[in-house]
Amino acid sequence: MEMSVIFYPSGYLQLQVADDGDDFCHVYDNPNNLAKDVSALLDGDNAIGWYGNDPDAWLDVEKTPAIRYISMQALPDYLIAFANGKVDMAGLWDNEIAFYRALARKRNL
Repeated sequence: MEMSVIFYPSGYLQLQVADDGDDFCHVYDNPNNLAKDVSALLDGDNAIGWYGNDPDAWLDVEKTPAIRYISMQALPDYLIAFANGKVDMAGLWDNEIAFYRALARKRNL
């Protein structure tokens, strides 16, 4: 399962999930799961599942201009660095800053 948080210049945020349809359900089995916290911050409304059998539906975040993203693999270390003041916020969009602040609070960092 691959997940990314996508930031759009308009301020919109999205949790993109690519899985076989079953894995994302297990996110809610673990109360300390980072993906669950991300989805909760987005009220679950922006969490979208695009299945591995439909690669055309998957937004290729590395090749899509005008967006920013962070993979779920990179998010834990980045969030700790953000919470410890080691990220240059001058280069971030407002929606990124708000998201990372809220997630750091939610995870007590």
